[in-house]
Amino acid sequence: MSQTTAFQKAIDLVNKARVEDEAKNYQEALKYYEYGIEYFLHAIKYEPMNESAKKNIRNKVTDYLNRAEQIKEVLNSKTNKKPVKTGNGDGSSKDESGDEEDKEKKKDDVSIGRYDCDGDTRRQMVRCRRPGRS
Repeated sequence: MSQTTAFQKAIDLVNKARVEDEAKNYQEALKYYEYGIEYFLHAIKYEPMNESAKKNIRNKVTDYLNRAEQIKEVLNSKTNKKPVKTGNGDGSSKDESGDEEDKEKKKDDVSIGRYDCDGDTRRQMVRCRRPGRS
């Protein structure tokens, strides 16, 4: 039974990352890139190799880090998009998000909108009073 080195494991992980990246499975690709980078750094630190090999690996790790950052940006932009409203043909619009938490927040915003409130609603009690009253 042959023992694989951290360097070989890193190569295998990065190859899997490239396959997933090309297939547009960005979540999986990101995971493989991150694991591959960790294995490369481990190999540079603990496995015997000359300085030119270490420099080449560091350059490749930089490339993989840059690609991982690009993938993170793509994934974050997909998850941070606002829900799209579609017209129903009768002038009204329908929210396609289906997210109950957003609907509850909108209800809270509407009910609080009639009052002047002091404080952060997420962290402390909020003092609210009707406008025109002290």
